[in-house]
Amino acid sequence: MKQAPEPKLITLPIDSHLPEIAWLVSAHQWTLIKASPGAGKTTRVPAYLKKQVKGKVLVLEPRRLAAKMQAMRIAEELGVELGEEVGFIFKGEKAVSLKTQILFVTEGTFLRLYENDPLLSEFDLIILDEFHERHLETDAAFYCLNKTSKERPELKLIIMSATLDMDLLKSKLPQLAEFVVHLAPFERQTHHLPNTPSVLNRDLALKIKDVITEQCLQFRTEEMMGVLVFLPGKKEIDECLLTLNDDPTLQRYFDIAILHGELSKAEQLYALSPSEKPKKKIVLATNIAESSITIPFINVVIDSGLERILMANPVTGFGELVTKKIDRASAEQRAGRSNRVMKGYVFRLYSQLDFDSRPAHKIAEIFRSPLEELFLSILQTQNKIEREYFLDAPKDFQEKTTFKKLLTLGLINQDLFLTDLGKKPPVSFL
Repeated sequence: MKQAPEPKLITLPIDSHLPEIAWLVSAHQWTLIKASPGAGKTTRVPAYLKKQVKGKVLVLEPRRLAAKMQAMRIAEELGVELGEEVGFIFKGEKAVSLKTQILFVTEGTFLRLYENDPLLSEFDLIILDEFHERHLETDAAFYCLNKTSKERPELKLIIMSATLDMDLLKSKLPQLAEFVVHLAPFERQTHHLPNTPSVLNRDLALKIKDVITEQCLQFRTEEMMGVLVFLPGKKEIDECLLTLNDDPTLQRYFDIAILHGELSKAEQLYALSPSEKPKKKIVLATNIAESSITIPFINVVIDSGLERILMANPVTGFGELVTKKIDRASAEQRAGRSNRVMKGYVFRLYSQLDFDSRPAHKIAEIFRSPLEELFLSILQTQNKIEREYFLDAPKDFQEKTTFKKLLTLGLINQDLFLTDLGKKPPVSFL
């Protein structure tokens, strides 16, 4: 009986570096892989390194859509059914079995896994992907893995990112090995709005429509592949979709898709697929497209310069979603989506002066979010919070405020140990 032929893989920039990465990982407990967007690190590194380790490979993603899409891609490339050798788990959906050897999870799901088994004994290699996003769950995962790495020196850990504050990371992990894969980008033109209030203060959806009408429609066919629009949230996506759909000219030349974390599989595939010629695709997306998901047919980016993030209310102490300006690193990350495959065009819906005045990097969520869930997750598995394991330890006032609130809620006692109310039963994933 003939064996089925192995699937043919498209060569990606990371492929030629995989043997060297494998050597670094074998020689060091912690390895950092800095690779340009589109290098192929998220799919090729876990699959290649699975051959080098005996136990399972666990990959942490900041978003559920990314976890699902990357697992699907690896399963397809390996020619296996999703949920067999390659799977994913996150709240509300899973594709996993006892045969799964490469498991993608969200960072929140990882914390539940950690509560069940702080030594993470099933896994020999753990990868933190898109680490630069620094969500609260990212820092919580780092805390847990930093502690576990001391108890399991044989455990291999990889941090993957395109942009990262290296000084901070190396101060915590002085033995960190670093590997850089840099792709020479194509030419890129970046445009900002004039620093004129009457222009800057226009409705966001109208500013986007103006750019598409006045700029994108002027490109010759060969100069434009597709348009990616970054918006802060679903509300703005819906408003922009309504505005663009009201224009018959745009309808004639473009297909319009949306991309956020609450779409059906069919909607996701539609957003990630190019339109049939001669039409072009416009994708209205949240910052999920900033680093977690690669859309291969894009060479025009329209950036609102905004994102929706969770921040602690200084009065109530509870978290609330607020719309804020993105930092310069995030703006560059978004712009980098335009020139991966050909000359790129970036239209920022804010002024050059505004861009120059923004902070270089995002403020880590640990400094701006309520910490009750983070502290509870840690206390589920150990007796106390140990500041040395954080990448960025919370400020003293944050720690005191968090413990006070947990005490008021009856989740911890005066000695800062969990009460029966604060304890949770183990979670079953299978």
